[in-house]
Amino acid sequence: MAELELAFENNEDSLDVRHFSVREVISGSFDVGVLARSRLAGLDLESFVGRPAAFLMMGGPLASPRAWSGVASHIQMVQAELTGLSTYFVRIVPQMFLLRLRKRNRIFQHMTIPQIVQKILGEYSIVHQMKTTDDHQEHEYRVQYEESDFDFVSRLLEEEGISYHFKQVGGGKAGSYTTELILADKPEAGEERPVLPFVYAPNQDARQEFVRNLKVAHRIRPGAASFRDYDFVRPDFHLLGDATKSDKPEDFYELYRYAPAALVKDRREKPRVPGDIEGKLAADIDLAAARRGKREIEFDSNAYDLAPGVLFTVSGHPRGDVTAGRYLCTEISVEGTHDGEWSLSGAAAFVEEKTRFRPVKVTPKPVVEGVESAIVVGPKGEEIHTDEHGRVRVQFHWDRDGQYDDQSSCWIRVSQAWAGGAFGMIVLPRVSQEVLIGFLEGDPDQPVLIGRAYNKVAPVPFNLPEQRTVSTWKSQSSPKSEGWNEITFDDAAGKEVLYVQAQRNLSKLVKANENERTGANRSIFVGANRSSFIGAVDNVLVGQRSVAAMVEWKETEPNKPPTMVLKETMIETIHPKISLTTGKGTSLIDDADINLLADRNVVLKSGKEVIIEGKHVYINTKSVPGQAPKVEGSASDGARRPEGRTLGAVREVFGQPKPRAVRLAMQRQIITYRPPTPKQVFMAGLPGQAIAQVHARAKVALDFLKNFGKKFDQALGGLRDFLPSEASEILSQVQGIDLKKPVQSIVEKGLPKLISASIQTPPFVPPGLL
Repeated sequence: MAELELAFENNEDSLDVRHFSVREVISGSFDVGVLARSRLAGLDLESFVGRPAAFLMMGGPLASPRAWSGVASHIQMVQAELTGLSTYFVRIVPQMFLLRLRKRNRIFQHMTIPQIVQKILGEYSIVHQMKTTDDHQEHEYRVQYEESDFDFVSRLLEEEGISYHFKQVGGGKAGSYTTELILADKPEAGEERPVLPFVYAPNQDARQEFVRNLKVAHRIRPGAASFRDYDFVRPDFHLLGDATKSDKPEDFYELYRYAPAALVKDRREKPRVPGDIEGKLAADIDLAAARRGKREIEFDSNAYDLAPGVLFTVSGHPRGDVTAGRYLCTEISVEGTHDGEWSLSGAAAFVEEKTRFRPVKVTPKPVVEGVESAIVVGPKGEEIHTDEHGRVRVQFHWDRDGQYDDQSSCWIRVSQAWAGGAFGMIVLPRVSQEVLIGFLEGDPDQPVLIGRAYNKVAPVPFNLPEQRTVSTWKSQSSPKSEGWNEITFDDAAGKEVLYVQAQRNLSKLVKANENERTGANRSIFVGANRSSFIGAVDNVLVGQRSVAAMVEWKETEPNKPPTMVLKETMIETIHPKISLTTGKGTSLIDDADINLLADRNVVLKSGKEVIIEGKHVYINTKSVPGQAPKVEGSASDGARRPEGRTLGAVREVFGQPKPRAVRLAMQRQIITYRPPTPKQVFMAGLPGQAIAQVHARAKVALDFLKNFGKKFDQALGGLRDFLPSEASEILSQVQGIDLKKPVQSIVEKGLPKLISASIQTPPFVPPGLL
């Protein structure tokens, strides 16, 4: 006799099964519906819902018990009689059904698909086995976005080609059974149950397990699949995957899919890029899923151990392909009553040699519409966090698990205004800045940073709407600095400004020509030094006046900017004059004149020669006796080195020179200056060569000698030192010259020879004598 049993966590045992129906599919939940009667009309329905429950079939046609354990997802009192006898409907589903009830947004990083699925199943304490044979690579980034845990898990399993089914474990009473979830990427490789014979018209009392009403179906399906991906690490590589094609004519019906970066796996520890193997595997999974139902059978049976995931064979069928095939059960339906017949119908797929069994891709992937806001993140203490590709990490506002650190998301590529081969424009978003994230093809697994946005915490860099005509590019020095670089445009009509600030250094390179034009005024302020190097010619054209002055900055009042104070050194150029002033000294070039003015000394010093050449050369001094500098001189037509007292004393005696002396002075003279000796101090800065001209005016001097007597003796006491060497030699040859009375001696005995020597030697006439 058959026995049907219900078991619940609340130990309610008053429910008597009257009718049941079970439906199971591979890669889907099972669903057990039971009608049961109870003498109690007031069952606490809430104590059933969401709690463990089980349905057990034993005895009768069963070779072994069959159970389904899970949770009661639904209980309903269908009918209540006046006597209290009531009918209830109970639905039992696997624990995995509860994954439909929780919807989340979250991120999984550096995990394989099996690892992600196992993590979620563990959150529900679901007993499971992962039976995988493929090499499932780690994924850098997978997002559960606006979808339930069930949809997310189903989508990942379908993407990876992993199917699942349920297996009951345990024995005895209904409450002692548990459901185990089996996940496999190659379910056709499992163990087979014993062969089932095909029976056309079975005896109702037959105890033998069999199949009947077997139907064979062939359907047209796509026969080719190709997959294309794009990897930014190898943008020139055409990442294609082609599945093994089916026979004609189905090979014409191709499934082509483009999914950017879908094949790119984790590059964290083992940098690698996808290739043909990954592409072919993805295409094979697509094709196998699309060809589900290509060849399958439908049947009725009394083998109640048949369930999704069970492998079996059939014997005794008139079609050879049926008896030769292996079948993977994909779906069953069981129905019966407590006192009537039970029936089992099901479907099974032919196990193909060339095509793996893959779950059908029925779970859609969420599409992100538009863009999302996020915050740039990084390690603690870092202001700029990026990698070699200029990517950043962000934390989405919906991410409750992220800690606002460098693990909050994957590396996200940043859209730039210009991106070329080692050229273009790059501005990296910084930690804590708000950014806008778009998604390639709307794929939540493929974020890309496409914009930035200000917020209350990070406001705009100037006052709005008052400065609404201002546009700026303003940076911030890093790390932990208040400085910045800036380029600002103010487009206010009539007040347009372009402002540039370099927080520290500004470097500019012009490889050819640079042209700069300022329509009105231009000011340049250099806080320290300025250097310039001109390789060839430096032309400066000034329309009116050019001034270069030395200044210093002085603080006049506390907490106020310093004031610029003009010093006494300045170069001024104004047509037709150039003036150089420092202190009380001035050098002035005024049209055709050059003037050197100094309160003290004017020094000309040369390692070789100093040449003064002009139509008239004047050397004047306002001397004090005993204070003239020593000056040595030479002429191109004869060497003369007069030394002695000041020219002023000579002029006092001799007066102005005659025209002949002027003509002689027009000839070229070379003057060499020497530092003064104490003996020459009274020269007062003018060349001493003037004394050498005494002999040029000897006849005139004779009249002065007669008129001034002793006064001339005193003035001419050092005449010997001022005379040229020729005159000195003449004097030394004169016999009887009394040096104590040089004037009288010269007049009487040496004057004739002195005059003769003076005429032969062109004299130098100082300007002071003209």
